[in-house]
Amino acid sequence: MAYPINKTEYLTKIANSIEMSFEIPDAEKAIAEEAKIRFESTLKRINDCAIHLDIIYEPFKRHETVSTKSLVGKRGLLNRYKQKVKENFNVLKTVALLAIRKLDRFATGDTSIQEILNSFIDSIEDVEKLVNKFLEIMSDYESESFRTDVMSSIDGIKSQSSKLETLVRDRIIDHINTNILSNNWMSSQRDELNLEIEERAPLITELFDERQKALDPNSFPSGAGEGQTLNPGNAQKIHYSNHLSTMQIGEFGE
Repeated sequence: MAYPINKTEYLTKIANSIEMSFEIPDAEKAIAEEAKIRFESTLKRINDCAIHLDIIYEPFKRHETVSTKSLVGKRGLLNRYKQKVKENFNVLKTVALLAIRKLDRFATGDTSIQEILNSFIDSIEDVEKLVNKFLEIMSDYESESFRTDVMSSIDGIKSQSSKLETLVRDRIIDHINTNILSNNWMSSQRDELNLEIEERAPLITELFDERQKALDPNSFPSGAGEGQTLNPGNAQKIHYSNHLSTMQIGEFGE
């Protein structure tokens, strides 16, 4: 014979059983570590791109006057440099996409990760626009403003790349360290769970009363709750509907 249980005890039992599901398995921690490595690789690629941009920036900085004739004579070198810049940033973008795919696993139900991934994608796209503009400028070496246009374009790329670097280091990698690879991630998920349980409290209480009727019909007025059953597992189903749609980014210079 089943006996009615205390309502508080019943709700606590449900909460505890749900809470256990938020422990991070070792397999997911391994994925978080891989994501961290990929974002660290992204930082290195950003730095490599900046160093290569300086190769052409410094000569123009040292020489205030550059003749069109000398630029035409160096057009083969300029074209090779332009292609290398394009290649560098395409590699950066590839590494960034792999990093996004790893971290996206944790985006469901975690609005913080969704936000920083969206910011990261937007920042990559901003760099892409500036690089494409730079490639256009590098093709117009007969322009009278070629020197100033090249320098201004490189300044813009490096400025946006610096913002991207700060985003990766101070927000993304820090978030992985603090909120996924530590117990803080579990705590934040419990906070969301507790809020959802509070919102569902009236329903859970109603389900509890129905369960009590099914277990002990004599404790309620005659005819109330006869033949009713309840699967307590229904109260444990928590659904998260938010998913980050990973953006597909095309190659620079297309």
